[in-house]
Amino acid sequence: MSVTVEQVLAALSGVKDPATGREIVADQVSDVRVDAAGEATFRIDLISPGFPLRDASRRRCARRSPLATSAARSSGA
Repeated sequence: MSVTVEQVLAALSGVKDPATGREIVADQVSDVRVDAAGEATFRIDLISPGFPLRDASRRRCARRSPLATSAARSSGA
């Protein structure tokens, strides 16, 4: 069974930005893609270039969506 973009977004729906307390899928997740092998990738736009909890956010996302890899990028960098 192949993973869909909708399933990735649903899996990430409970992940909250530690700085704002808002769910990241509301406005920080973009470029969600699923390749032919079923691996998902997505982009997370962080609130600042030096966001100290970047790695923690990646780990939260990985736990929610184990087939996904993310590219965390800072907005406004």
